[in-house]
Amino acid sequence: MTRWSIDLDPKRAAAYVGRALVKHELGKKEEAIADYTQAIDLDPKLDVAYVGRGLVKSDLGEKAEAIADYTQAIELNPKDVGAYKNRGLAKFSLGRIEEALADYNHAIELDPNDADAYNNRGNVKYELGVKEEALADFVKANDLNPKLAVAYFHRGVDKSKLAEKEEALAAFSNAVNLNPKLAAAYLLRGNIKCEIGNQEEALADFNTAIELDPKLAAAYLNRGSAKSELGQKAEALTDYTKAIELNYYNLNAYYNRGLTKYSLGEKAEAIADYSMVIELSYYNANAYYNRGSAKSALGKKAEAIADYQKAADLYKYQGNTSNYEEAVKKVQQLSAH
Repeated sequence: MTRWSIDLDPKRAAAYVGRALVKHELGKKEEAIADYTQAIDLDPKLDVAYVGRGLVKSDLGEKAEAIADYTQAIELNPKDVGAYKNRGLAKFSLGRIEEALADYNHAIELDPNDADAYNNRGNVKYELGVKEEALADFVKANDLNPKLAVAYFHRGVDKSKLAEKEEALAAFSNAVNLNPKLAAAYLLRGNIKCEIGNQEEALADFNTAIELDPKLAAAYLNRGSAKSELGQKAEALTDYTKAIELNYYNLNAYYNRGLTKYSLGEKAEAIADYSMVIELSYYNANAYYNRGSAKSALGKKAEAIADYQKAADLYKYQGNTSNYEEAVKKVQQLSAH
């Protein structure tokens, strides 16, 4: 129908907008931009064409250009709630947090019942460190739209940061009930279950997260931790290794794999992992301490003393008195023999 309209009247701007919408949905982004541009050439005051073109440009990663289009749409129609929301998203992605907040405030002023606007403003406030206000926005978003899974997800994140674990669990559960494909919600719910000692249920959540997103490195890392707690050391090693394959700089995966290898008697392999942690994070006192323990177990006394001493220096600098004293004790014990 849209193509017929253009063939019938090539100067009908709205027809190009309609075709651009279809092309965007089909993934033909460059063609969609061309149609939106044609619509704008035919009718420079057609605000929806600027918004549509902005959406496509944003999808292409052209955030600054998208912002320019949304701004033009707002100049043409200052009551365009969607233009403010989309401009807020683009600004947020560019780190222009305060400007994004202003856009969401405008959107909410224009439409106090827009759940997405409250949800997105909550994200901005969370980023600004105003966690209680962020939580209020997420709650408001869910009040307006009880089926908005992403608002429950963000509420769960906020509750987690506030150490309100039961509330966080409930929020993440609501999120996955509404959107069973939300891998990150399963991951974070699994993290909380691990924290409260429910490793079996946590394992199930991590499994689901990995099924939904096989490249989610954090899910492999945390599943490895859960398996290690359950005594499944060999399987934990496999998960840590997978996490490293997905993210070479995954410091925690190297560290946890080192701990697990040490517990399995693989001292030399543990040393290699602790060394990688130190390479990635030179001031990681725990890695030096544990590498010292592994070297000591292998009879490498001089190297062990050096690692314990380095750990002691770092603990002292970090103000960790108890660990500092323990490391110094190790140095003294080895030096006395």
